[in-house]
Amino acid sequence: MLKIDIITITYNNHNGLLKTGKSILKQTYKHINWIIVDGNSNDNTINYVHDLISKPTNNLNIIFHSEDDRGIYDAMNKGINQAKGDYLLFLNAGDELAYDDVLTEMFSQLVDRPSIIYGNYYRELKNNNFVCIKAKPLQYIYHSLPTSHQAIFYKRVAIDTLRYDLKYKVSSDYFFTSKFIKNLNCIEKKDYLIVNNIIAIFEYNGLSRNNLSELYKDAFDIQKEVFNLNILLRISSYLFKYVRNKFL
Repeated sequence: MLKIDIITITYNNHNGLLKTGKSILKQTYKHINWIIVDGNSNDNTINYVHDLISKPTNNLNIIFHSEDDRGIYDAMNKGINQAKGDYLLFLNAGDELAYDDVLTEMFSQLVDRPSIIYGNYYRELKNNNFVCIKAKPLQYIYHSLPTSHQAIFYKRVAIDTLRYDLKYKVSSDYFFTSKFIKNLNCIEKKDYLIVNNIIAIFEYNGLSRNNLSELYKDAFDIQKEVFNLNILLRISSYLFKYVRNKFL
């Protein structure tokens, strides 16, 4: 049976970690490593994790790492370095898996093992309501992520030496996924799987939501660095993101 590593980054977000942990603990899938990378929190985070470790469950192996870091993407790289499973999912403190059987439905009878698997997600809106965002074709990567980062599973061995680039402060998830897809020729080889499951609930007040101007600028640069897109395509992509997020 496939082992799924869920990597959770947290710093002084005990309440968010509780919400994430509750959704993971309720999973019916029995082959999960939960890798928690903490930035040396001084709230109740460490006590909470140690309490979980002292009361092991039958579906969850917890790996805990707590020390100062250089930000969220540095912590994600530390999570990758700790990973041993077949697929990785990045689900940060405050984010949730959408329902209890989502991993069971996706992985208990998976035959092929594509390099990247992704699906739909719930996005929290300004009024605390949620909207289901359908996954887009993988070719959408030339413009943006085809789904939320929290709804993408990466085959661990296919990641190899790829890591998040710390020069991109709010869009290194786009850089990482773009490089992953390009390095493996996922589009050309059809080395991917889009599922119709709603995988995750994406918390509204995330890093990218609070830094939209930098998000757009990073994406503009990544499209040049990874895909060598021409200036007109990158400007069009930039403007589309601006208009879309103005109303969501």
